[in-house]
Amino acid sequence: MNSHKLGVTANYLVKRRLLLNGVFPQNGTAITETAEALIGVDAVTLDLPTGTLDVHYDASKRQLDDFIEIIKHEGSTLSTTRWQRFKRGWYRYFDQNIKENAAEKPWSCH
Repeated sequence: MNSHKLGVTANYLVKRRLLLNGVFPQNGTAITETAEALIGVDAVTLDLPTGTLDVHYDASKRQLDDFIEIIKHEGSTLSTTRWQRFKRGWYRYFDQNIKENAAEKPWSCH
């Protein structure tokens, strides 16, 4: 049995990888600590040499833009390669879909 942090539903758990620019030990620590403190976040790891941020979160409670806001607030930026922009759009689409489906009330015809 996998255990997740309080507030994380395994059915809505997503894993996202973001490539960052301008990340240093000081702002990298602030990014990970701030993100980990959010309700619905299961894990956050940052590889400083590559600027790779991995976040695992409950998409019914958190969205990708929550993390992007933290990254920008701490003075880092996101990679602007075509592939990275495409992935972020894809992540947003799926996060929104999960959030909307989680809010739906199940119904039955009998």
